[in-house]
Amino acid sequence: MEEDSGADGAGPAASTDRRNPGDQARPGSKQTGMVSCPECHGSGRQANRPCPNCGGTGEVVQIVGDA
Repeated sequence: MEEDSGADGAGPAASTDRRNPGDQARPGSKQTGMVSCPECHGSGRQANRPCPNCGGTGEVVQIVGDA
């Protein structure tokens, strides 16, 4: 049985490999959590465009443990 590496963008690695400028760590990393983006205040939009800090998601990854 083959394991899906996510290289084609359809597997589980697709969502964990993408980092936005506001992310302190890769999504899914240990000792991290999702918080509202401080630039767009969670709306995902700035000036009628996707927020460049969070990539339009409204959330960024923040380190919450003592990594």
